[in-house]
Amino acid sequence: MVTYKFYSRINTTSQVLKRPSLTGFSVVEMVDAYESKPDIEIYNGQRYYVNLVRKVQLFPLQAGKFELEPALKEVYNKYVFPLQGYKSFEYSFTAPDSGSVVIPAANFHYFNPATKVYQAANSNPVTLTILPAIQKPAPPLSTETNVVDDSSIPRQLYWFAIVAVLIVSWIVFQIIRVKEKQHLVIK
Repeated sequence: MVTYKFYSRINTTSQVLKRPSLTGFSVVEMVDAYESKPDIEIYNGQRYYVNLVRKVQLFPLQAGKFELEPALKEVYNKYVFPLQGYKSFEYSFTAPDSGSVVIPAANFHYFNPATKVYQAANSNPVTLTILPAIQKPAPPLSTETNVVDDSSIPRQLYWFAIVAVLIVSWIVFQIIRVKEKQHLVIK
């Protein structure tokens, strides 16, 4: 069994540009489809985002020593330069009451290829002030009871009812007519 995985410290959307060649083997794929959503694994005490590149069972076609090709050579899309991207943080919350809410600072570590060192980008905490909700006036209470709002009934239902009544009337008419004919034949 051979498993190729791509480990990254940053949760990015990645695409495998070249799968490993498995020349000299009969290959049985162990996964029907490879998801682009990464799993999280701990390796040497560090948290990594892991994408499964390929998982296969290999059966050699001849005797001998084999060397497997690496799963990801350093193959970059040559049309996108310099490499760039962004990381966004989204916070969803509901405020049960008015007041101040502080969204904490976010820290992001990245490699700067120009200086060839890892750097950190930090945001400032954001303070939001939640205002009290605006009270909507209550709808006026109707003094009339059992008022039907005709505008809430779709026009198609009226046509359906008319057609249904016509069909039922025609069937009843036919049944009465057949019974009268049978009654006349018996006399």
